[in-house]
Amino acid sequence: MRCIAHIGVFKALEQEGMLHHIKQIVGVSAGALFGLCYVLGYSLVDLERLACSLDFTVLQNIQPESLFQFPFTFGLDTGDGLEKFVVSLLTRKGLSANTTFAELASKRSISFSCYATDIKTAKTVFFTAEKTPTTTIVFALRATMSLPILFTPLKDPVTHHLLMDGGVLHNLPLVFQSEEERKQTLAILFTREKGIHIETDTKKEDSLMDVIQSVYDCLVTMRNKPFLQKYGDLVCTIPIESVQVFNFNQSQDARRELIVFAEKVMKDFLRKPVLSAKPVRRFSCA
Repeated sequence: MRCIAHIGVFKALEQEGMLHHIKQIVGVSAGALFGLCYVLGYSLVDLERLACSLDFTVLQNIQPESLFQFPFTFGLDTGDGLEKFVVSLLTRKGLSANTTFAELASKRSISFSCYATDIKTAKTVFFTAEKTPTTTIVFALRATMSLPILFTPLKDPVTHHLLMDGGVLHNLPLVFQSEEERKQTLAILFTREKGIHIETDTKKEDSLMDVIQSVYDCLVTMRNKPFLQKYGDLVCTIPIESVQVFNFNQSQDARRELIVFAEKVMKDFLRKPVLSAKPVRRFSCA
C-alpha cells in the first residue's frame, strides 16, 4: 500500500507549481502504475479518491492450488486481477486494452516508460515508445510489477526470457540515466527508516507477503546508499517504516494519512535551496 504515497508527491509538486513542467515519467513496480495514471489524465482528486476507496484485494488472484503449481508457474498470483485493473484504467480514458507505447505517446503530451528485469541476462528491459513501440501498456505494467514469488513472471515474446519486477536489479530509475538526464530529474524513493507510523496489529504473525517484502527491502537498502550519497539532492526519500506493501486492508484514514505525510515530505524537499533554480523535466517513481 505504500505506493499510494505517490499521490501526496504529485500534490506537493502541483502546489509548488512544478507539476506542469514534467515532460516524462519513468516508473518501476507499483510506482509505474501511479505514474501511468497521471499520464493518462487522471486528476489528483480522482487518484486520491480511488486510492482511499478501492478494495485492493480485488487485484489479488491467489488460489488454493497456487502453491502446488508454483514449481511450474514461479509465482503464487497469476496477475490476472492486476491486468484487469490496468485495462480498466485505460478504457476509462478512452483507450483500448491493447494500447501500445507508440499509441500512448501519440495521444498524451507526457511520455511514459517503465522497466522490468530479464532474469536470464540480469539486465533491465526498458519499455518506451522509442524502444518498444508495439509493446502494450498492460504487458509492460504487468512485467514491471511482477514481484518475485508473489506474481507469475511474464515471458518476453522476443527472447522468451522470464521478466520480473524492475526493482530486482534496481528500484531507483535514476541510476539508469545519463548524467545529462539526471540534471533534469526528480526521483522518489521509499525507505524503511522511521517516519510515518501507521497503526498495525503488532500481535499478528508475519505473513508470507510480509516476509517477501522484508527480504526485498533488505536487498535494495544497501545498494541504494552509494547513489543517495552521490545524488541525494535529486532523490526525495520518504521514510515509511511501518507501511506494508501488501496490507490491502489498510483503513481509509490510514491511506489518507500516508498521502498527507508524503505530501509534507515532498514539500520540504522541494523547498530546499538546491532545487529552487533547477527545472524538473523527468519524474521517476520507485
